Amino acid sequence: MTHPTPDPTETTAASATDLMSVLRDSTRDAHQSAERRPLNRALARGTLTRPLWIAHLEQLLLLNRALEARIDRSLPAQAAWTDLIAGRRRVPDLEADLRYWQGSVAPDPLPATARAAGRIAAIDDHGALGMLYVLEGSTNGGRFLAKSVARGFGLPADSREGLRSLDPYGEQQPARWASFKTTMNTLPADPSVISAIQAGAQTMFEMVGDIADDVWATA
Repeated sequence: MTHPTPDPTETTAASATDLMSVLRDSTRDAHQSAERRPLNRALARGTLTRPLWIAHLEQLLLLNRALEARIDRSLPAQAAWTDLIAGRRRVPDLEADLRYWQGSVAPDPLPATARAAGRIAAIDDHGALGMLYVLEGSTNGGRFLAKSVARGFGLPADSREGLRSLDPYGEQQPARWASFKTTMNTLPADPSVISAIQAGAQTMFEMVGDIADDVWATA
């Protein structure tokens, strides 16, 4: 997959007012590529089978564990990130969902997940922040995906049991996303930092797509 190289002049100008818009625009192709994977299309249609749904949750648990561990390593040097992380950890939600669906909270990683863990461990602080942006941003579509999954598995339309990793905030989701955007846009960021955040976001979209393909292949 080929990603556009940010123009430093454009990045500098945009970063002065809206880092989140820079991230959205520069990762649009990578985002759409991840969404086009067969597993993610089945998820959106509510046609994903229970075994594949559980297997996907298990791999996302490992992915999120790796990222949260990496971000924890960054926090002593990045005090301004505290508000970004607080209340946004997905590991407890994924573990709760897996218990609901009788999946494993100690799964073996598929090859794409193992590669992702290695890339996360090696990335710099701001790259890890870009990865967090992707996973937190997924809560926007997650509310709609939760309804599709609930329908596919015969759950009540407003159910959050077993679906908390998709819809962690419920009715508070718009406010939580607005808060995340505000905090991100107040972070001091020079062009090199913005480029690192963008690279981390691109990488996370790639890894999420590759993991979805690995899980799909298990069918």
